[in-house]
Amino acid sequence: MNTTEWGRLIGFDRSTASRLLRGQRKSSTTHVRKTAEALGLEASLLIYRPP
Repeated sequence: MNTTEWGRLIGFDRSTASRLLRGQRKSSTTHVRKTAEALGLEASLLIYRPP
């Protein structure tokens, strides 16, 4: 999946998706939730929690 496809999947343009992936923009709960829904996962699986 490329940034254009992921952006479409979560409802954002390619530019926003690209900035999210490069760390130039912080992910919001909306980004995480939409990505998880699109992939059929629990949102908690996409959130890093250091030990």
